[in-house]
Amino acid sequence: MPNLTIKDLEKLTTENPDNQMELVRGEITIMSLSGLESEEVGIEIAA
Repeated sequence: MPNLTIKDLEKLTTENPDNQMELVRGEITIMSLSGLESEEVGIEIAA
């Protein structure tokens, strides 16, 4: 299980401003864009 931080989330949201993301229990989830299928895509990032 990744142990990502708010700092990692801030970096990713800055690099990908069109994606809505959330951090839950050390994992970042990319939320679907409005108007598209509402699937969540989990991503893992190696530190």
